Amino acid sequence: MITLYKSIKGRLHYWEAWKRNTKIWAHTGWLGHWGGVDKLPMNPGETEARAIARYTKELAVAKGYAPLERELQQLVVQYAIEAVDTDIREELYGILKNNLGWTGNGTCHGGDIGSGTVNLFCDVVDPALAVKSVVIELKKAKRLEGAVIATRVGNKFKVLWPKGSRKPFSLMGTRRKRR
Repeated sequence: MITLYKSIKGRLHYWEAWKRNTKIWAHTGWLGHWGGVDKLPMNPGETEARAIARYTKELAVAKGYAPLERELQQLVVQYAIEAVDTDIREELYGILKNNLGWTGNGTCHGGDIGSGTVNLFCDVVDPALAVKSVVIELKKAKRLEGAVIATRVGNKFKVLWPKGSRKPFSLMGTRRKRR
């Protein structure tokens, strides 16, 4: 898969392509919003890599799309948990990966679970836009309650959700004292 970006009227747009079944899917839209897909044919005997390269040149590079010129930023979605439940982690991973991919804003690449928390790690283009779309999806999935979403700023984290939160954020969550 390849993802390219272009600023149009002050709004960052994305163009990406991958092979699915016998077609090349070209997914386009503006960052933070669900885009549209064109299903493009491959030439007889054409490899996936060659077809993607051809469409990238014809449909994206020719129109000014290029690789992102800045680093992706880390976004962490965290929940306090009572017990280790890998099913919850996998469900949340799927929601985040799907949402960030279809909004052109990055991906969720995994998570950890333990010490009273489940953390999902994402790399995103724009944390503020990612929070907006992720909050909508978590709400639809009835998984927004208890979510804390933070972005890494240097070697610390800044909480972006819930808005106005002043609680310190740690990947270890807030450990309970044992008696």
